[in-house]
Amino acid sequence: MGEVVGFMLLRFAMIGGGIIVLLLILGGVVLMLKKTGRFEQAKKMVEPAVRSKLSKSNGYKSALGSKALDYLSEREKSGHQGKDSE
Repeated sequence: MGEVVGFMLLRFAMIGGGIIVLLLILGGVVLMLKKTGRFEQAKKMVEPAVRSKLSKSNGYKSALGSKALDYLSEREKSGHQGKDSE
């Protein structure tokens, strides 16, 4: 029984570590794009693909993703840029 619990904890740690590594890489890419001034261009290229993927799925993922994209689009239209644009 102890071996099973140990295996499950190891599996959980590896999955969690993998997710953290992916988030760090994604954050680094976003920071690099913002520093080079190509973030808006990349966002315009990626947004239609993300909306298409979300429209094919159903349930809470689709609703949450669509609301998040709509919020970001409205925020951009209203002129709110945040700390980076000052």
